[in-house]
Amino acid sequence: MNKIYYFTTAQEENLFKNNLNKWNVVPNLSNQNFHNKLIRCLGLNNNVEVISIRPINNNYKDKEIKESVIQKGNITWKHIEVRNSKIDKFLHVFGRIVAISEMTDVNNKGVVITDTTNLNLLVNAIKFAKKSNLKIIGICTDNPKNISFTSSSYKEKLIKKVQTLDGFISLTPKLDELFNVRHKPSIIIDGVSEPRIKKELRKEKYIFFGGSLMRKYGVYNLIEAFSLIKDKDLELFICGHHEESDLLDTIKSHKNVKYLKALNSDQVAEYEQSAILTVNPRPKDPQIDDYSIPSKTLEYLSNGVLSVSVDNEYLKERYKESIIWAKSSDVINLKDAIEYALGIDEKEKEKRISLGQQYISQFTSFEVINNKINDLIDKVLLD
Repeated sequence: MNKIYYFTTAQEENLFKNNLNKWNVVPNLSNQNFHNKLIRCLGLNNNVEVISIRPINNNYKDKEIKESVIQKGNITWKHIEVRNSKIDKFLHVFGRIVAISEMTDVNNKGVVITDTTNLNLLVNAIKFAKKSNLKIIGICTDNPKNISFTSSSYKEKLIKKVQTLDGFISLTPKLDELFNVRHKPSIIIDGVSEPRIKKELRKEKYIFFGGSLMRKYGVYNLIEAFSLIKDKDLELFICGHHEESDLLDTIKSHKNVKYLKALNSDQVAEYEQSAILTVNPRPKDPQIDDYSIPSKTLEYLSNGVLSVSVDNEYLKERYKESIIWAKSSDVINLKDAIEYALGIDEKEKEKRISLGQQYISQFTSFEVINNKINDLIDKVLLD
């Protein structure tokens, strides 16, 4: 059993649910959900100590987040006290990490694993690894140049810091190419999928989308495409983060579109499982597609629901005919793909859903990802 120190900006799931209403603008939930699943996956046969440095800014209603410790089997969540102050974040956080962590138990069999999309988190993870004489592995989920609301200098610093790490878990080959410039041990995974018990189905008849609500990710085109669908009993349910100021006005002009705001992972799964169709309208863009897997599409497949996705070269090669592909995110192409999906017979629908779940089990199940990461840890420790 390895000792893993897992650095993340995510927080324990129940704590996150309780604090969700403290955000004026809810942060990206995909990061929260991905790291929680990966932590639970690693906790199957590792002793995982999670060091959670939760990001807060002026969108967070409180000026301070208190320290908390939550034990769950092999996993111990240690949430560091954080204050909405740049000075506090950079001068005092590491002292709090040292105070709350079990550094006295550290030996050369331990390893640090860290998210690589937050500079403050990454700097503290590197300092911790050096102080503890531990190797450090980065989880690379996106190119920093694609991260919204950050400066170019911040992004460049982040890339250079990540390139110094001892090993890499990347979501795409291009991410490994970007960060693993010293050819350290690495693996590529599509994501991690956790099986969920199917709950009682909701009674509404709807298409579901959950994800970023920024215009560049296709949600406005999806709304327009949906408005062209002739079935007037059908609704479109939307939830997510980063809503833009004119989104509510756009939705108000379409009576069959319902905005659910931000939902926690359990609520999202419930809506996905009950949908007659799920959609990923993210436009084709090499700068995004090469460095980021659309996790929502894999989540749709995992939850056993028929899915439409805009053409994505990597996903299309891996998940093939389990997904109904739209040629592009243009309104007419989305409409055509949605209408095709709504018109297929039950036999073909079940075949696609079953095939999707087979691929999910093959590529992203807890067992598969756990084995790949444990093998990577062994290689990093020997490197």
